[in-house]
Amino acid sequence: MSWESKGKRGEAPFRGHPPSSVDEHICNDIRSRLADDPGIDSSDIKVRVEDGQVLLEGSVPSEIARQMAEIVAYEAEGVRGVENSLVVRARKRFDTPLPLNRHDDGNPIEPGSGN
Repeated sequence: MSWESKGKRGEAPFRGHPPSSVDEHICNDIRSRLADDPGIDSSDIKVRVEDGQVLLEGSVPSEIARQMAEIVAYEAEGVRGVENSLVVRARKRFDTPLPLNRHDDGNPIEPGSGN
């Protein structure tokens, strides 16, 4: 016999074999929500749940994605708290920055000269 539970906010009920624990169900729900969110690259997000406490680990491309992942985790049913240990990946820059002491025209900045 398959196991079934009510979905949240109009979602389809969960069908299939029951999760081995409530924490596993929460973890699967969060992973699914993260994967379905177009604003979050969840490819490097690890989710762990213990007694309803969620731990997010890994990396994301931006601070906004980091915050969004935490919100998504809090929205899952049964979550009692979220520890967000996600780090923002460094951006890769291919252009060479200008030296700090030069204007766009290449002239050095002279203190007090009004440049």
